[in-house]
Amino acid sequence: MKHYYINLDKRTDRNQNMLDLFAKLEITDYERIQGIDGNLVDYSKVLSQGMQVCKNWLDPLENRPLTTGEVGCMLSHITAWGKIVKNNEPAVILEDDLYHNVETYNITQIKERLEEFDLVYLSKWNMDDKAQGFDDLFEIPGYCYWTAGYALSVEGAKKLLNADALQYMIPADEYIPMMLGTNPLIETYPQFKNFNKLKGLAYKTNVFHPYARETKIGKTDTETAFTFKEWKEFKVFTVATESLKAEDLIKSCKTHDVKLEMLGVGEPWEGGVMADGPGGGHKVHYLRSRLRNVDDHDIVMFVDGYDVIINDNEQELVKRFKQFGADVVFGAEPLIWPDDSIADQFPKVHTRNRFLNSGGFIGRAVVLKEMLRTDIKKKDDDQLYYQKLFLSGKFNIKLDVENYIFQCVSGTANSLSVSNNNQVYNSETGCYSCVLHGNGGPDDKTAYRSLVNQIMNKGSVVPINLAKYNKIWTVADDIVAFEYMTPQMCDDLIGACDEAGDWAPRPDDAYPAQEIRINKLCPNLYKHLENHLTKNIWPQLEAYWPPMSMYGIRDFFAMRYSLDTQTELALHNDASMVSGSVKLNDNYQGAELTFPRQHFTNRHITRGLMLMWPGQVTHPHVCEPLEEGVKYSLTLWTKRFTQDT
Repeated sequence: MKHYYINLDKRTDRNQNMLDLFAKLEITDYERIQGIDGNLVDYSKVLSQGMQVCKNWLDPLENRPLTTGEVGCMLSHITAWGKIVKNNEPAVILEDDLYHNVETYNITQIKERLEEFDLVYLSKWNMDDKAQGFDDLFEIPGYCYWTAGYALSVEGAKKLLNADALQYMIPADEYIPMMLGTNPLIETYPQFKNFNKLKGLAYKTNVFHPYARETKIGKTDTETAFTFKEWKEFKVFTVATESLKAEDLIKSCKTHDVKLEMLGVGEPWEGGVMADGPGGGHKVHYLRSRLRNVDDHDIVMFVDGYDVIINDNEQELVKRFKQFGADVVFGAEPLIWPDDSIADQFPKVHTRNRFLNSGGFIGRAVVLKEMLRTDIKKKDDDQLYYQKLFLSGKFNIKLDVENYIFQCVSGTANSLSVSNNNQVYNSETGCYSCVLHGNGGPDDKTAYRSLVNQIMNKGSVVPINLAKYNKIWTVADDIVAFEYMTPQMCDDLIGACDEAGDWAPRPDDAYPAQEIRINKLCPNLYKHLENHLTKNIWPQLEAYWPPMSMYGIRDFFAMRYSLDTQTELALHNDASMVSGSVKLNDNYQGAELTFPRQHFTNRHITRGLMLMWPGQVTHPHVCEPLEEGVKYSLTLWTKRFTQDT
């Protein structure tokens, strides 16, 4: 009998718990179902497929709405039910936080019961005393909790799926009792009354028991999750009467697949000259007008148009917003503008970012509509307008004082840098932000432009730690070596490549390998690698392969060998006049770069050293099969002729 177990990717400890359990019980027919983390679900896509939570649902024990963890758990169980229907076979469904509670486990017994019943509880927590006797082992369950372990027939799975589970989303351990007709809340939620009821059975003594109730693993993922509030679409707006000035914002949104809508394009700006002083109320007018046609359940982000870029995707933006537990979140900065007389009214916070900045904010459409009912003249200052709304205390507004979503440059430029994954990092708050706002004076604008230029470089940022040139020495017949990269730079390059994740062979390569072009990854790094060779080392190489100065660099690319992708490369010559290779790591077994004719291998070559050899004819080479670990290397090809690419 098939056993499905639900396990979140992040819970490797619980995955091992289940593997140990199956080994103990000698169960071999099992399959892991990737648990759905409710905090990471793109609910806009789920809702578009018909999912709706039960509108007025309140947990009967804690009197709270549905949590994101409960939604993720329910969706995970729905996945399992779908597998049972698809495979047309009954199965046992287990969660990953349980242990075996009895001496024996009789699968045959369970299969026999499923011929008569839709569902058999293997683990339950009785919520009343209405269970009815059946035989020595089983009872007809009353109202009970837990979905830690149960067996389900094909017909039972169909009933659960056909009862509009996605239309009336409630916790799984409440939904099943609804379907059994034992949940007393059915009077409160009459939409469940007409469903095709399950016929259920339960072991009197639990076959499995969840650790969480014994506090051995800790709270369940549903208990530690955020309150779920459904939303339909994520919308991003800006005001850009001169659309050409919003080029960076437009490009950044395209990069991260964020749908941007620009308001006021081509229309006259009536919000004053903001470069000279307060103004911007016209932006509020545009946004207020557009919100009239936005669904109350949407999440809306607004950003300034000419000095803002968005540097992450919709899912991450919404996830971070949800974590604030607020209806609206504004950016924050250390300096107050435009009215310092109200500075003392702002609450003190644990960072310098005490004051509201309106260059970027995100919130629930229904609340933003209510906020913007307050009137503002077109030439009034929009930031002061929002500051007063915040200070009024009428709305659940929070400030992003740690720059978790919004990063303002003004007053923080010295703390900002671009990380290897192309995000802006604030060393003062320790956060990587999703939105960069270049507010402030001339120096702040310069800093903003520098950050944008790095981010828009269309690649990772790799710190340059090239080794100081010392000497060239011969290691084999017409193969030379020299110090080229520091170990730290090797590590940084590996990290940047894995972060990019674009490992793939070239479609026209006769000897394909898993590789990443350095010019695509990081143009700045490519230039440094090239300059270091051509200026510092190539003059010395003239003694080996004149005239080196004529060759020029054809390509730099990183290569990766792993047991699950590609483990070796057959004997071949390179499409280059001169080739080079740098061993980036040494924590692997096998995969030596071997030259059979020269009786040479790079086994004992230190990482960071560059090997070079004639590429086309005399030095065929091979990458031996990888035995253990992952191998990384950097390959250099020079041009064979002037126009070689």
